[in-house]
Amino acid sequence: RKGREQQQEFERRNTSLAGLPTFPIATSARQSPPPPAQPPMEIQCSWCGDEGPEGSARAFVKGPDPMSITLCANRLQSLEEVEEVLVHELIHVYDVRVRKGSDALDLRQCDQLAYSEVRAAREAECFNSSRFTKAYCVRDRAAVATSNMFPKDGRHCVAQVYEEAMKDLSPFNNSDRDVGKKTSIHYPPHSEK
Repeated sequence: RKGREQQQEFERRNTSLAGLPTFPIATSARQSPPPPAQPPMEIQCSWCGDEGPEGSARAFVKGPDPMSITLCANRLQSLEEVEEVLVHELIHVYDVRVRKGSDALDLRQCDQLAYSEVRAAREAECFNSSRFTKAYCVRDRAAVATSNMFPKDGRHCVAQVYEEAMKDLSPFNNSDRDVGKKTSIHYPPHSEK
């Protein structure tokens, strides 16, 4: 019975993802040719284990070829959490897939992972932190995440890239958002079955 209830809850959460909002990407005033076609990227929900790269993560990126985002259905309790982890993981996807040439990040390198983790923490977990606590929140979340892959060097890598990464607001620009003020999002109601 417990397994059936968990499966029903998983299916309910999975169907409620259809109404999630999209996020604007900064565009240049100059018209440039469209980027080369990229292979499609999946976003999937699954039950996540307690070991390996899944560890205690709420979501993670697989890739780079093919690239996908896995949401851990057994660790996400609300649409707000789903939104937060999607923003976090999509920052990583942007850093790996959308940045051009030498600006593209290789998240298998400690300093580049740390750079992306600082940006992702700033836009997701720490977005609503006060000005006073934001720096601590971002440093801590980025160090914990980077240390999962680089236990000995994670904190040091974050310290090295922190200032530069905090200034990098791509793919957003200041006209797209009021930095530090989250836009309220209204989700469509979901029906209980």
